[in-house]
Amino acid sequence: MDCSVVIATYNRARLLRQTLASLRAQVLPARLDWEIVVVDNNSNDETRRVVESFARQDGVQIRYLFESRQGKSFALNTALPVSRGRTIAFTDDDITPRHDWLQVTLGAIRSGELDGVGGKVLPRWEVDPPRWFLERPGLLMWLAMLDSDERRLLDYPMTNQYRLVGANMAFNRTLFAEFGDFNTSLSHRGKRLYGSEETELIHRFLKGGKRLGYEPESVVYHHVGRARLTKRFFLRRVFYQEFADSIMANSGTPFVWRAERWRYLHLARSFARVVARTIGRRGDAFELQLGFAKELGSLWARTMRRLPSQMPDSKVP
Repeated sequence: MDCSVVIATYNRARLLRQTLASLRAQVLPARLDWEIVVVDNNSNDETRRVVESFARQDGVQIRYLFESRQGKSFALNTALPVSRGRTIAFTDDDITPRHDWLQVTLGAIRSGELDGVGGKVLPRWEVDPPRWFLERPGLLMWLAMLDSDERRLLDYPMTNQYRLVGANMAFNRTLFAEFGDFNTSLSHRGKRLYGSEETELIHRFLKGGKRLGYEPESVVYHHVGRARLTKRFFLRRVFYQEFADSIMANSGTPFVWRAERWRYLHLARSFARVVARTIGRRGDAFELQLGFAKELGSLWARTMRRLPSQMPDSKVP
């Protein structure tokens, strides 16, 4: 088979329906043999019914899998051995690919110059973004948005400007046989916003000498709901991302490491500054809150005795 499009999903039946509809509407050569593989990661909504409804329709093959272990990496790893495509493309359950997304993506890999490729991720707002968000364009990074017009090869390590994200990436399946699958100590786990599973995987590919590229004509649209346009969301997002980055940086440590005393003292001082600026309604209060969330995420990772993949969700803040 030419290609498998893999989607891990968790309690987003309504958005998943839009994603599957946009994938079925892709403009592709008639001879292309491809499939969609949806992995349900413990959803309790209508996810299975939505997938099976699409699967009964004529056209592209759609397959439903279930993975009970909570975590996006577990779900994606479940799909890898049963996916039949020579190319494995990944997107998310809140994504609407442009009509030519798969054609452009496969074309970039079939050129023979690349082992993997990704592209733009543009926002599709559920509501108008608030003023405080628009005044801080750097926050787009925390929504996994990409909007560079420059076609280029990726370097190791990736930068925020030149990178690939899980909503829009594809690789030759041989890379997984050579370098392994997704790290289950990372990735989203239900409502726990761990990240870095894609970054860690891509860094393995790059360190192994594989050629990965960014293609600006490969475009998907990311649904941004009202709940993500809150300061609380970004504080949680920064906390969990720093947590995951700390785990990734020390992935060879068997039970993670102890935190030095000075880190606690520094965190206490940061907290005092955050409280003072927040009470005083200072303009930089939110930036200080984000910095505190980042420090707290790093410290939490340093005090753990088990990795997230070994922990029940109830043990994580």
